[in-house]
Amino acid sequence: MKTVTDAGDATAAPTTFVKNQLVIAVPKGKPKGIKGLSDLTKPGVKVALCAEQVPCGAAAKKALGTYDVRWPTAEELVNAYYINYAFEPVPSRDGFGEVGSLVERFLQKQFDINVEQSFIYGQQDRLSRMRPLIENVVNRLKRYEAREAKKAKGEKPTGGTFHNTLISNVHDLVPALKELNVTNDPGIAAIVAQLEAVDDNLKSLKDSPKVRKEVVQNCEIALDGIDKWLNSV
Repeated sequence: MKTVTDAGDATAAPTTFVKNQLVIAVPKGKPKGIKGLSDLTKPGVKVALCAEQVPCGAAAKKALGTYDVRWPTAEELVNAYYINYAFEPVPSRDGFGEVGSLVERFLQKQFDINVEQSFIYGQQDRLSRMRPLIENVVNRLKRYEAREAKKAKGEKPTGGTFHNTLISNVHDLVPALKELNVTNDPGIAAIVAQLEAVDDNLKSLKDSPKVRKEVVQNCEIALDGIDKWLNSV
């Protein structure tokens, strides 16, 4: 129909009288537990799409979004991880001969401080890695909002799509952040609470402006909490 209207051969404005709807075809019994697009990224799931040249293939590609992530270099991967360790005996009076109780308490306190500082280093590292991921969520959802605004005006949107890993990348790091919070730091606990409240349902994110707004707000609060925590240590 677009060919006809572009050529100026239509006698009136086109009217939509039927639509296609994308579906996910799965084996009987749903052995992989596929319920939506986000499940297609599960390990062991094989996905086959129509050719991009036909309508169903083009629509599927649009629904799945695009991967615009830059692959890290070998040097970046090597420098992304490090191990810092130290062996320290747990102080006790027996290990120091005739030292008095005052010295023993001092050594025990110093040991506790060193252990706590090690966990703080771990929290710093984790939060520093999480921050760009969370910031990316905010930026991508704002671009998607602008894309939807263009569509509402009848304009052709370009870019602005996102994949379900946009949120899952952040959620995957939350458990480790909780485990590192052995000192029950209220600042870390508040950041974790904000990130756990982020909705990772791909359909909700794409269909609901309200959900997108809430996700952006939660992420922005988490970013503010991260910045305050990192600046306080």
